[in-house]
Amino acid sequence: MNNNFLLNTMKSEIEELKRKEREYQSKRRKLDNNIWDKKLEYHERTDEEQIAYLILGVLLLTSLATGSRGVIIGIGLVYLIKYRFSSRIFLYLIIGIGLYSVLINFNLFTSANRFAEQSVFNDRILQYKYAYETFLQKPLFGFGLDKYSFINTDLIPEYIYSSVDGSILASHNGYIALLIQYGVIFGLFIIFLIFQNIFFLWNYFKKSIDINRTYLYIIIFGVIGAIYETLITGINDFHTFLFWFSLAFLSYSKYRDKFEVKNGN
Repeated sequence: MNNNFLLNTMKSEIEELKRKEREYQSKRRKLDNNIWDKKLEYHERTDEEQIAYLILGVLLLTSLATGSRGVIIGIGLVYLIKYRFSSRIFLYLIIGIGLYSVLINFNLFTSANRFAEQSVFNDRILQYKYAYETFLQKPLFGFGLDKYSFINTDLIPEYIYSSVDGSILASHNGYIALLIQYGVIFGLFIIFLIFQNIFFLWNYFKKSIDINRTYLYIIIFGVIGAIYETLITGINDFHTFLFWFSLAFLSYSKYRDKFEVKNGN
């Protein structure tokens, strides 16, 4: 009887050890699988980041190769919004000035070369002048919506209009364009509404680290770019669409957040 009891006890202990061994092996396999999954996820994420940086580099070089001087302003604004006035921004500023100094020594038609050869407003002064004179012809109520970025060519002397440096076709300023269309009363009111909304959106989303900051960048670049281009009023400009879409999207996001807080969601 004692022998049977001992035998049964030993069998029970052996079964218990086997069970624990199976549990251990199962946990070990799960742990190994988790480690492998994390390694795989890390490598996939690293590969995705490398591809993203590669695409970003290509797009950056393409932007600089266009010769647009606004690209320099846009790139500077990206770093300013992302890093503000931290030590990093000064480091990137030194690197940027170094690259800029190197580029302008080559006979290329990049944004840096054009920026070095002429200022942003160099070929805009005459356009601003005659756009302003056009505005003064109908200052109160403007020329109407059909006169998009309009300049009255009758005001331009023939020798300037026919010259290479004086091919004046548009105001190249979003704010003057609005005043020419709507006049000083409605034009200033519209500009006030735009800046008021941007001010509220900036205060609400300035600490955001998600896609909202991208939309915020598009808006800020739009109002700055409107000084030398009609980026906020261009009927055929893709950036005009991005500007107004971003303004509408952030306004809706702000309203939705406040609505959810108000209703306790």
